Amino acid sequence: MKREINYVIILLLLIVTPNVYSLAVSPSKTLIFATGESIEEELTISVRNKNDFEVLGELYIQSLVVPLEYVDFETKNITFAPGETKEFSFNLSVPTQFDEPGDHEFDFIARELIPTNHTELITIRTAVGGIFLIRVPYEGYFLKASLSADSVTAGEKVPFQLVLENLGTYPINDLEGVLEIYDDDMNKVDEILFTYDLKTSSYETLDLEWDSEGYTYGNYHAKAILRFNGKVEEAEADFKLGEVHISILEYDTTIFSGDINKY
Repeated sequence: MKREINYVIILLLLIVTPNVYSLAVSPSKTLIFATGESIEEELTISVRNKNDFEVLGELYIQSLVVPLEYVDFETKNITFAPGETKEFSFNLSVPTQFDEPGDHEFDFIARELIPTNHTELITIRTAVGGIFLIRVPYEGYFLKASLSADSVTAGEKVPFQLVLENLGTYPINDLEGVLEIYDDDMNKVDEILFTYDLKTSSYETLDLEWDSEGYTYGNYHAKAILRFNGKVEEAEADFKLGEVHISILEYDTTIFSGDINKY
């Protein structure tokens, strides 16, 4: 019985041990703004072998919405030396404007190929990709916003990152914004006022900061309200103010002979 159990364990190890390679693609996301009737762009992307051994990679373009003939890149197999980075350039030629506004995505894929002499029972072939977004503006004024916040210790300043994307055909001037802060019971406790301008087809990050001095620890909620050209856009985020706990793990003391010593 003992021998049978040993055989089972060995078999399971062979089955679940994958051969996982690791290629990295940079940049992970590229925005291409379609501001005219056609697009002519030369794009560049880098692929890096993160391992200390040679890797064979298959590179290709895939998309469900962008015709592949618009992207001048042929599928190819490339060998990467340990730690090697290779750069690839290709042309994007869009002869006519897209019918639908918004983001039109195609992906640059780097997939690891398993050598033909591979002997393990089960192998895993991984793929990584760089995302390319062709951004076609919406007619008129159109703003997209997202908000993120870091949790800090109560009394510290809370950093916020407000990402603003002008997806419309017109610039947004004199945007009026307010960042409202709420406690866990959704009572408004503070607010930050700000103004901003956004060019057409712009993507910008606005850094804001809230001083939590005097506020107790707990869960908080933030809401950014943006008013522009008769329109309103909102973005929300949750964050926490933490409590400081001090624990004495070890201390030194001096004992005096003949005295009553305190600890």
